[in-house]
Amino acid sequence: MTSTKQAKLQSGLLVVSVPLGLLLWPAIEVDATHHLAHFVETYILPLFFVGVGLELRHEFTDGYFKAKSKILVPLIAALLGVVFPALLFIAIAGPLGGAWSIPTATDITLGLAVLAFASTGLSKVLRARFLALATIDDVIGLAILLVVFSAQLNPLQILLTTLALVAFSLSQRIPGKLGYISLVALAAALFFSAGSGLQTSLVGVALGLLVSKAQFFSWISPLNGWVVLPFFGFLVSASAGSYLAGGLAASVLVAVCLRPIGKFLGILIGGSLSSRILGLGWDLKPWGAIGLLGGIGFTVSFLLARVSLGEFPTLFSSAVVGTLIATVVSMLAFAIYATVTGRRVRLNEKSL
Repeated sequence: MTSTKQAKLQSGLLVVSVPLGLLLWPAIEVDATHHLAHFVETYILPLFFVGVGLELRHEFTDGYFKAKSKILVPLIAALLGVVFPALLFIAIAGPLGGAWSIPTATDITLGLAVLAFASTGLSKVLRARFLALATIDDVIGLAILLVVFSAQLNPLQILLTTLALVAFSLSQRIPGKLGYISLVALAAALFFSAGSGLQTSLVGVALGLLVSKAQFFSWISPLNGWVVLPFFGFLVSASAGSYLAGGLAASVLVAVCLRPIGKFLGILIGGSLSSRILGLGWDLKPWGAIGLLGGIGFTVSFLLARVSLGEFPTLFSSAVVGTLIATVVSMLAFAIYATVTGRRVRLNEKSL
């Protein structure tokens, strides 16, 4: 199976798992669902962020960011792509603690899958830029988790987490089967970080950045795509579904649903304006297309919804439903753009 086909199937599984959770929650014991969702968020979902760390390391060593001059434009586009939807949320619903961050995150996995369905030429032009922007977007999301949502810090647990990270880094130098000690160190780092007051997702990224033998962790990506992300999406939506009987909060629902507009404007203005300032031209079409993709939010948005609104059932379910609506709107908008663009290209080719 090709990597593109596999990515499409994994993304399809993720998309199906969320509405499935909303439909099946009455058949699931509510308290057990909430407890299991918390366990997966704390100990299993960090594997997704290990993958984020691996991707980030690759981008800086062999990918888009290897040429440091390429960082500035996607950085500014990502920053404004976070600021605009956050300001829209605050204007409509207020900050609600850190809930303003929910519509700011872009989903790399689902965005790349949607892009893969586009014409080959369009995908080739946009993929590197979208991946760069979404990677920076994830880093910003992690910074928000660190600054806004870290609980009271436990120095002893932080020390133990740090020692586990050091052991993880050193263990990869051990040859042969003893190299599997790194898996024990990985598990220890996640276990200790759960009681440290830090978000375990942050430690997951640190683990990914510390990987020196990427081939040893080739199982991370398929595990995330086939199991971790769909299971987390299912549990989050099932948790939200159990609250739907209490109704939805219109302000939060609308504020999150406006994320496609905020992401589109922020990414378009940030990317095109910074390109123009650097003498690269306005580059409106590519950044506009990436702005449409930027409205797709799943995993990190759900995580931010849980940590910010998990104790407020109506607000939490409104954020989850709003994220789903915004994602569908963004996917449809990009599909229309890709279809129209592909048709124009074919017409131009016929006229030559």
